[in-house]
Amino acid sequence: MCQNEFSSTCMKGASHVSYQCMNDALLSRQLGGPNWIGTFHATDECDTTDCCCLTDVVYFNRGNNNNLHIQGQFNGQCSSASPTVYAIYAMPNTYSAEFRFLNQPITVKLSADSQTISFMETDNMACRYKAVRQSDQF
Repeated sequence: MCQNEFSSTCMKGASHVSYQCMNDALLSRQLGGPNWIGTFHATDECDTTDCCCLTDVVYFNRGNNNNLHIQGQFNGQCSSASPTVYAIYAMPNTYSAEFRFLNQPITVKLSADSQTISFMETDNMACRYKAVRQSDQF
């Protein structure tokens, strides 16, 4: 009955309201746009024998002029002797962005609920991994 009465996503004002049916009961959640700011923990799914991967904790912080500051450590096959990133980019206003980490182009995608960030090396699509939100704080 629940799925028959409600579509999966509806527009409500300027934001989206998502509806999900669980055990024939309606749950709703309002999505307010991408939230890039927070502390994320990199998963261990990246193959460090072939790739240069962010590891442990990755920080996404709001800087001056609405910039995004990214800090993290890399492990694996990295071209830099100092595999640390401290980068500043314009704050993305969508769920996808293109960055350069250690001189490597990276496609970065934020999940619709802003809980997971996926990283993929543009030059080596086999090098992909995720980081899961630990906190909304930096």
